[in-house]
Amino acid sequence: MQAYGGKSQYVKWAMQEGVGLSSTNDSFFFDPSIRTYFKNYIKTVLTRKNSITGIEYRNDPTNFGWELINEPRCMSDPSGDTLQVSFFTCALAP
Repeated sequence: MQAYGGKSQYVKWAMQEGVGLSSTNDSFFFDPSIRTYFKNYIKTVLTRKNSITGIEYRNDPTNFGWELINEPRCMSDPSGDTLQVSFFTCALAP
């Protein structure tokens, strides 16, 4: 069950936008359009202000770290997407 969409949801959104992809979830790791969608999501979460404290999540000292994806199940990452997304996240939330 894909309760929250995960990789397959990003692939579905890209296909709906007319991006020519295979239907495999591994497109999540290789397609630049999907990478942009995911980075926008990460930026939205990191720059969101806590409604109680008024502190952006990226600056909140109670946040220990960020899990970018749970159990990615990608056999390889020749595009370097995982590292690129990690650098993007670190730049926003050092």
